[in-house]
Amino acid sequence: MKTLGNIKPPPFTVITGCVDDRWWTEERNMSLGEVYNHNMSEEESKDCLKSFFSLLGEQGYKPRHCERYSSLSLTSCRGSVGSHDDQGYGLVALWLVRLSGLIKGRYAQCGDSPELFAGKKWRTVRPGDVVVFNSDNEHAWLANGTCHMVMQTVAKKRNRY
Repeated sequence: MKTLGNIKPPPFTVITGCVDDRWWTEERNMSLGEVYNHNMSEEESKDCLKSFFSLLGEQGYKPRHCERYSSLSLTSCRGSVGSHDDQGYGLVALWLVRLSGLIKGRYAQCGDSPELFAGKKWRTVRPGDVVVFNSDNEHAWLANGTCHMVMQTVAKKRNRY
């Protein structure tokens, strides 16, 4: 697991404009521990995610197509997600773009940020953080609220001399 940096996300309505309308219905009806992945249009999201893709490139990563899962998605989870692996997803960049509480839109009263377990380590993930980890291996998410992340499958760029 590697933290690449922290970049301010665009307004959340801009990000959700890159997914279909059913996102709003599903997001409101999520149960604790549920995860929803919504495909994002790479073409439509190119402008609103420009800083995200720039950071990936600066840090030596490039977007990668994934056959089994969506290569680019808005992923939402309510509360914690237990230890699991996503075989076939591989190396993924996670950008935490929004936190909200389980009740009335407020995030955890104590101000805690969520924690990602990957690579046998725990790491606090704050809004705007971009983290790369291998989702084929065991990972978990610990959160006291609803988290929204942009997820992009990535590969390391090859050095060409």
